[in-house]
Amino acid sequence: MIEQKSNAAYILFVAGIIVLFVGFAIMVLGTLPQTAQSSFAGVIFIGPFPIVFGTGPSYPILIAIGIVIAVVMVLFSYLMYRGARKQYEKLQ
Repeated sequence: MIEQKSNAAYILFVAGIIVLFVGFAIMVLGTLPQTAQSSFAGVIFIGPFPIVFGTGPSYPILIAIGIVIAVVMVLFSYLMYRGARKQYEKLQ
C-alpha cells in the first residue's frame, strides 16, 4: 500500500514538472513577434461563482476551453475528496 502511494506521488510530481516546463515554453513562444491578432481569455472560480473574461477575435473558444478545464478540475477535486473520505471511513 505504501509503495502504491509512493508511486502515485512520484507520477504526480513528474506530471507537475512537465506541466511547469510546458507552461514555460508557451510563455517563451508567446513573446515571439506575431503578425496575427492575439486573443486571451480566463476563468476564475471564487467559491462556486465563475468569473469569465476575454478579448480578441477568438475569445469565445478560449472561454469554452477554460470552462471545460475548470469543470474537469472541480470534478477531479471531488473525486479525490470522495476517495480520501472512503479511506478515512475504512480506518474508523
